[in-house]
Amino acid sequence: MERKKHIVKIYVLQTPPQLQMDSVKGFINILDNSEKKIYNNFLVEKRKIEFLLGRILLKVILSEELNTSISRIMLEKNYYGKLYLSGSIDKGPLFFNLSHTNGMLVCGVNRMGEIGVDVERVEKNILNVMNGIFLSDEVNYVKSQETLEKSNVAFFKVWTRKESYMKLKGKGFSIDPKSFLVPCTEGYSQTQNIFYESLNYSNKFMISTAVNKVDPNIRPNFIFKTIDYNKLLNSIKNLT
Repeated sequence: MERKKHIVKIYVLQTPPQLQMDSVKGFINILDNSEKKIYNNFLVEKRKIEFLLGRILLKVILSEELNTSISRIMLEKNYYGKLYLSGSIDKGPLFFNLSHTNGMLVCGVNRMGEIGVDVERVEKNILNVMNGIFLSDEVNYVKSQETLEKSNVAFFKVWTRKESYMKLKGKGFSIDPKSFLVPCTEGYSQTQNIFYESLNYSNKFMISTAVNKVDPNIRPNFIFKTIDYNKLLNSIKNLT
């Protein structure tokens, strides 16, 4: 009997620099009416672009995973804002999560349980907020790094793991980030029964993913896939 596999896919899209609204506004019809309201409420063009591209990325990925047209991909939110599939698409369970910041968009897909993803730009001069959001073991891990640069990277590894956990649970910041401990050096939390995977992308962004352990004999295989911006937009024509 073939051994069961736990594949977790993380799709990464970095938008072109100085991307203008004219380049993407022709795809607004990919949004449903409720999404268009959210889109129109953004006052800053950059936020509009990121929201629209996030929905494009998500709906293209889901339509390919489910082998269906984009028009059939209907999304809803839970009380805390986590997206999930609605409608009558019967292609087996499919869990996903989306995160974006500063022109970087990440979508995680998991067929064996809930998933949380987070991406953050690795910034400087951020360590002073640690005591307010990290537990002592997490603070000590960041401080133990050899250089300030490595401490900054370690900070965002811990922080994105915390956010991925909160998003996995589907409750976001209603969960106090100091109410739980994430593994800093390992990828598995026995207490939470959760696997974590982190990637320092291009030495500029930290991406973390969290998924539940579904089988004592199976360790998830996290596969990162970089998405080409132009190919993404072209693929919409084939999936609508």
